[in-house]
Amino acid sequence: MKELFHTKDKHEFTPLLVEIEERPTSPLGRSLLYVILAFLVVGLLWLFLAKIYIVVSARGKIVPDGEIKTGLFLNAKPGSVGLYVVARYSQDVVSSYGSYALDKGKLFTRPMGSIAKGHNQTLNPELDGEGQTSFDPGSNPFGIFVKLPKRTFYSQAERNAQGTHAVMRVFPLRSRGGAQVPDALLVLVDEDGDGDFQDYVFTLVNVKPAQ
Repeated sequence: MKELFHTKDKHEFTPLLVEIEERPTSPLGRSLLYVILAFLVVGLLWLFLAKIYIVVSARGKIVPDGEIKTGLFLNAKPGSVGLYVVARYSQDVVSSYGSYALDKGKLFTRPMGSIAKGHNQTLNPELDGEGQTSFDPGSNPFGIFVKLPKRTFYSQAERNAQGTHAVMRVFPLRSRGGAQVPDALLVLVDEDGDGDFQDYVFTLVNVKPAQ
C-alpha cells in the first residue's frame, strides 16, 4: 500500500557534504535577510533625509521688538498701571480717555482724564481739571479708549465701527538711547484715518500684552 504521508526526509541518511549541497535552502533565512536589508535601507534614508528638532525650555519672558498686535493688556507686576498722555496732535475738541474692562461680555469704562481745548498740537497736553495717571486693574485684562464728541475709539479693533481703519497701534517703549524700557508700552492713536498715528500718544507703564 502506497504511503500517503512521508515522515522521513530523503536527505536524512545521505553523507553530510552531499546533504548540505542537496538540501533546499530554508525560506526563513532568506526572509530574515530581506528584513535586515530593508531596515538598513530605511536607516540610510533616515540619515540623509530626516531632520532632528531640538526642543529646550528655559525661564524668562518674551520681549517684543516691533509692533505688538494686541488690544488688551495686563499688569506686568501686581499693583497699579500708569497711563500718561505724552502728546496730542488732533482737531481742537474736548476729548477724554481712560481704560475699560470686560466683565461677562459687558464693557465697563474707567475715565481717567479730559484734554482741554487749545491743547491739541502739543507735547504733554494739559488736562481739563484733575486727572488720574494710574489705576489698579487687578488680574483682569483691560483696554484703552479715547472718547470724542461723536465717537469713541477702542484699543481692540473689533470694538470700533465696522470699516474703521486701524485706530490704535502698540509698540515697546524705548528710551532716547534706543534701549527698551521694561514693562512699558507706547500706544499711538489715529482718529482721522490719515495714517500719522500721532493724534494721541500714550505711555503705559507696568504692563504687558494680554494676547
